Amino acid sequence: MKKFSKAEGLITQAAKILDALGASQLEEKRAASLFGAAIVENSKAIILLLESGFYNEAASVSRLSLEHLFNMGAILKNKNNLDKLKNHSKSEIPKQLGYILENHKKHPSLTPENLDLAQAYVSDSSRANDPKNPGFNPYNAAEEAGLNFLYNSS
Repeated sequence: MKKFSKAEGLITQAAKILDALGASQLEEKRAASLFGAAIVENSKAIILLLESGFYNEAASVSRLSLEHLFNMGAILKNKNNLDKLKNHSKSEIPKQLGYILENHKKHPSLTPENLDLAQAYVSDSSRANDPKNPGFNPYNAAEEAGLNFLYNSS
């Protein structure tokens, strides 16, 4: 879409620069740039939603963009926050799958194949050492980034 072409060009250019710098040495910069790209993409969606009169939906996407901003800022401020974020994600997957499996017992919604995959993931003993509660969430990311004043904004 023409109205977003400049933003898309900047995202492409930033990705090329990171590749040229050697992204493996700059994992946190790549992660931050991906959050930045997601913010731009979400902003496009917000504009389209607002133009179509979907105000509540635009607010939801806006909140997601704020969380991306918190994560991006936290990672750029301290590269160790990327590991905290990864650990948080690792701990959330089995937790959310557990909720899905509990709900499936009451209201079957998974295909047999997806049910098997979810059960296998949750019961996989190799995940015994995965972090249980790393304590890194959007609030923590906002604090780390110095953006906590935005956390409770509406």
